Amino acid sequence: MCKPITLFLFLYIAIGYSQPQEPLLNPPGTLQMDSKIYIDRTPVTNKMFLEYLTAKDFLRKKGFSEFRDYEVTLDDTLTRLTSIYPSYLLNLKGVYGKDLKAEYVEDYKYKDNPVLGVSKEQAADYCKWRTQMVSYLWRTHPGHLQKKPFAGRIYYRLPLPEELQHASDYFSEQNRLLTIKGENPLKFKAPENAEEFSLYNITEYTQASTTYGENYKGIKPVSFPNEVTGFRCVCEVLPEEE
Repeated sequence: MCKPITLFLFLYIAIGYSQPQEPLLNPPGTLQMDSKIYIDRTPVTNKMFLEYLTAKDFLRKKGFSEFRDYEVTLDDTLTRLTSIYPSYLLNLKGVYGKDLKAEYVEDYKYKDNPVLGVSKEQAADYCKWRTQMVSYLWRTHPGHLQKKPFAGRIYYRLPLPEELQHASDYFSEQNRLLTIKGENPLKFKAPENAEEFSLYNITEYTQASTTYGENYKGIKPVSFPNEVTGFRCVCEVLPEEE
């Protein structure tokens, strides 16, 4: 398969190529908090994270550690990089056990449930990969030409604890906060309103050494990865270079 087709295949999967275009400037899947900060309306889901793993596995087999490295090459003749990616499914098997791993991760009906059992390093790398993919989409796809000037200025990252708290307060004041309770992640219902900010009953990674939020087990996590901690990204719009 030729390189351009392969690239757009992954963009179709990861960014939602077939979905209606986001209004200027909202990055895919986010809600605006202020003039430069957008936050994921839900934690990253099983489907979203498995798409990331699929793309990373493809890049690894081609000999690249990042999408940006693959994008700028004219061919695939670079020296293979010796980079080993953590096995997400192996992590889950250790956390959940074989039966729940298969049911929660591989069953399509849980595609919109929050991904759990990932390390903070994997979460941060997901945000980095997402930055590169969305930037590429905005620079190259005709449907996003109005966003092209911002393609080099977006930066996905893990949120600060105070940003998550601000999001909770801000969207609550606007009656756009959805709190998803429950004691079993298999039964967490995916939100339908794309304008609501959703908090699941899980702990979330942050940029700080602390996590954010309570979880369905009512525990304070001390070892990671675990079955109660997920994550979401914020997308920061960086200042224009002078």
